[in-house]
Amino acid sequence: MKQKQILGLAAAAAVLMGLAVYLSESRKPAEEAPVAGPLAPGLEAGLNEVKQVVVQAAGGETITLKRGEAGWGVEEKQGYAADVGKLRELLLNLAQAQRIEPKTAVESSYPVLGVQDVDAEGASNVLLRVAGAGSEEWAVILGQNNSRGAGTFVRLKDEAQSWLVDRNLAAEKTASGWLQRDLMDIAANRITGVEVQPPEGGSVQIEANSGGEGDFRIANLPKGREPASAFVGDATAGFLSGLRIDDVRRAEGYVPAEDAQATTASFRTREGVLVAVKAHTQGGETWASFEVSLDEQAAAERIQGEQAREAMAHEQALKAAQEAARPAAAKDADTQAAGEGDSAPAEASATASTGELPEPPKAVSDPEADRAERLKALQDEVAKLQRATEGWVFKIPSFKADNLRRGMDAYLKPKA
Repeated sequence: MKQKQILGLAAAAAVLMGLAVYLSESRKPAEEAPVAGPLAPGLEAGLNEVKQVVVQAAGGETITLKRGEAGWGVEEKQGYAADVGKLRELLLNLAQAQRIEPKTAVESSYPVLGVQDVDAEGASNVLLRVAGAGSEEWAVILGQNNSRGAGTFVRLKDEAQSWLVDRNLAAEKTASGWLQRDLMDIAANRITGVEVQPPEGGSVQIEANSGGEGDFRIANLPKGREPASAFVGDATAGFLSGLRIDDVRRAEGYVPAEDAQATTASFRTREGVLVAVKAHTQGGETWASFEVSLDEQAAAERIQGEQAREAMAHEQALKAAQEAARPAAAKDADTQAAGEGDSAPAEASATASTGELPEPPKAVSDPEADRAERLKALQDEVAKLQRATEGWVFKIPSFKADNLRRGMDAYLKPKA
């Protein structure tokens, strides 16, 4: 065979081979495009089965929120109660989030959206792991929020594709930020007496003011001195109102530093609830423990007084109703007297009066049961406060601690 024929056949073979490859490739199914949809499929239906949430912050803490018999706790804070409202909001947002726009699947481009692995150099994002029933788990990297509108850039931990979801997703990055920070809320108008022993000087005694200006007065006002204002004791008396914590630790093993400044305080409510506080301040931080109890004799006396006032109020309302009913009854009796005889006025009066009489409160109709219910409510309040405080030491916000630590001079006008 001549050389030209051989070359021609080779060229034809090459063309045929290329055509075959082209046809083969063209018949392959196209690669599936990323599909929008729920970010965490199945999570919304299984929210009640979630048993653990782990928040791993890049370059920072790992926080474990775990459901136990007593509810959700923060493992890194010895199981202290977690902020269930904050956790519920995060899980619900995650469960309802929709992937609306595919973004990069190129690893080198992840940092632009903040969806790189949390252990990558320069990362500042969060890896969220949600454990459901059995071995079910959702692991999502929460990146930056969309600067051009609502939404957050995210990536499922084991997938290359990143997404923009339809809502802002963010997780608290510190263990203390996940704590149930509301400790107690005893309104100042319930407080009848406070005694504080500040770090320096003598004790300060504050009492509810029965008259005059201001809600509280300095009971042990030094001779010849005047209070700085009529309201100078109000902030101290309101220490337990809206009291929140910044951090918590177990009381067992906690030993204040030798140079820590000590403060003690005792609060009494009008119902007999007693709260004793022991606090230590060092380096700008104040840590405090609480002991809550109920003076049952004081509680019983308070309840007895409340019942007596309610009984008196009911008696007055009863007399007023009977007085108001008489004219109507007399008028009815006049119109019916001819046909009903002498008994008509009495019957009409009884009917009118009975129909308009106020219902007696339980303090009158069943005082013993009412007394037991009121006492039980106070006992329940004290038990709840005891469960929240026993065995723990709490870091108190500085503005609260500063009010408690004031010496007597801070309550008084300067000496003349």
